[in-house]
Amino acid sequence: MLYINKLHVVNFKSHQDKEIIFLPKLNAICGNNGCGKTNLIDAINYLCLTKSYFNSIDVQNIKENENYFVLNGSFMRKANEEHIFFGYADGGKKVLKKNSIAYEKINEHIGLLPLITNAPSDAAIVTGGSIERRKFIDSTLSQTDAVYLVSLMKYNKMMEQRNAQLKLFEKNNTFDSSLLLLYDEQIAPLNKYVHDKRIHFFNAIYPLFLMNYVAIANKNEPINLIYNSEFKEVDYLIAASRNYRRDMALGYSTSGIHKDDMELLFNNQPAKKWASQGQQKTILLALRIAQLQYIEAEIKIKPILLLDDIFDRLDNTRCKSLIKLLKSDLVGQVITTHTSEEIFENEHKINL
Repeated sequence: MLYINKLHVVNFKSHQDKEIIFLPKLNAICGNNGCGKTNLIDAINYLCLTKSYFNSIDVQNIKENENYFVLNGSFMRKANEEHIFFGYADGGKKVLKKNSIAYEKINEHIGLLPLITNAPSDAAIVTGGSIERRKFIDSTLSQTDAVYLVSLMKYNKMMEQRNAQLKLFEKNNTFDSSLLLLYDEQIAPLNKYVHDKRIHFFNAIYPLFLMNYVAIANKNEPINLIYNSEFKEVDYLIAASRNYRRDMALGYSTSGIHKDDMELLFNNQPAKKWASQGQQKTILLALRIAQLQYIEAEIKIKPILLLDDIFDRLDNTRCKSLIKLLKSDLVGQVITTHTSEEIFENEHKINL
């Protein structure tokens, strides 16, 4: 099992010096808007994934009128205690330590403490464009497969180079299909690896998503997921070669896994248009718990689940069903935030 049992933050965002004790299952951080509930969620995200979930500019996470912040967390992981230190000073670099020993490369820490964070802005996974849903998939697979992350980074770099070449063709009014083929022969295996892993992920979470949705909604509703990709029917080299002239005319690559999408449907229509706000929230939460279940199946550890302001837009029935699900054995430690503690009964409440 994995869980955080103690968090200590110094000069982090709105907190001068704060220590919090957590329990292994469901924890509720309660307090009025602006009291720093979300900041504590973000501190845990830093300790697990080495970065903020809300603001990627480290210096902007230092408390006003201070010039550094320090985060300390005590985690239990498979019966072993892991002490994680994260420090950042204005003008300096990140310092990350595990059990008092500094990492040479910070990214070596990724995967030790798997984590899923959900914030109000993540509604875009349902209501936004395909890029948000690809990020959802990529963030999952990057925590379970180091080769996937490397392949995706190489793919993105090669696509940038291919697009630059297309713009150069346009600028010089020239075209050389053999040059594009050189790029595509390097892109093809990366495209295949990423695509195959995404399909594996989709097939694994699909039944979990449907089960979780019913558990939260407490009834069957006409929801569905579809993974859209041209590579179900054709390989990358063929697809790319068909679009050479079109790519040159547009100045960018129109084939590739960067065009894939996981479509969310309600009553066979786009959920972002046809589902209510409560139903959209239920879709998102069902996806998050399916994401957790997938990661656990792949790496044999339940990720910590951080849920910021998730009960908004949910009716009482869905709130109670969600709490019941979060307390079940399907998930491990959960840390959630809410403005009122009334929704929680016997859960561990942390009042700010």
